[in-house]
Amino acid sequence: NLACSLLFIAEVIIKLFGLGIDFFGDHFNLADLVLACLTVIEFFASGEATLGALRTARLLRFLKLLGTSCSIRVLLRACRNIVVPTYNFTVLVTFLAYTFTLLGLQLFFPQDGTETDTALNFDSLPSAAITVFALIVGQDWSSHMVQMLGRQGGNS
Repeated sequence: NLACSLLFIAEVIIKLFGLGIDFFGDHFNLADLVLACLTVIEFFASGEATLGALRTARLLRFLKLLGTSCSIRVLLRACRNIVVPTYNFTVLVTFLAYTFTLLGLQLFFPQDGTETDTALNFDSLPSAAITVFALIVGQDWSSHMVQMLGRQGGNS
């Protein structure tokens, strides 16, 4: 880690002297400078590398290469355009799952205060949320439905 850190710091220093004031015009150069400064501060403060996130943040530097290829830019633009609809869909599904969790608590919550021995149940809000998730993804939903209806005295 020390050798990689020293090479990284040397690269930033060489770029700083080579580019001069233009060094500060690129956001990636500023990110490299911040990472190099934090690495030096971390090394002198603790004597060892304790922040592993700094090492992984250096790996993100390959994003600079993505801007050079036209086909990769088109792909990244398409990914960027799909983020908002995906976010909206995720919020909608989360809202519906929460609604069905509350509905399941209203319909299947044990009135006598007894705990159930089944893995999926509606005894509390967290277990009801896990049950609704299992039912949404279709994990053996029919047997769980039969168990819950049998527990409520319904037809099985």
